[in-house]
Amino acid sequence: MAKELTHLLGQLGVGELMPYEDSGWTLTRSGVRLWSEREGVAKVPYKLRPRIGSQRDRH
Repeated sequence: MAKELTHLLGQLGVGELMPYEDSGWTLTRSGVRLWSEREGVAKVPYKLRPRIGSQRDRH
């Protein structure tokens, strides 16, 4: 249940900030590490800025 709730909150753009013994304070979204105190910003397959209206990146 907790994993499903974490994923749902991640889909809504809500992350989680928690202290971890190995990486210090860590920000996660949908169970994926976005940033940690010791390792810095992680490379993720999506952008962290919110989409506004119907704007989308065009590649």
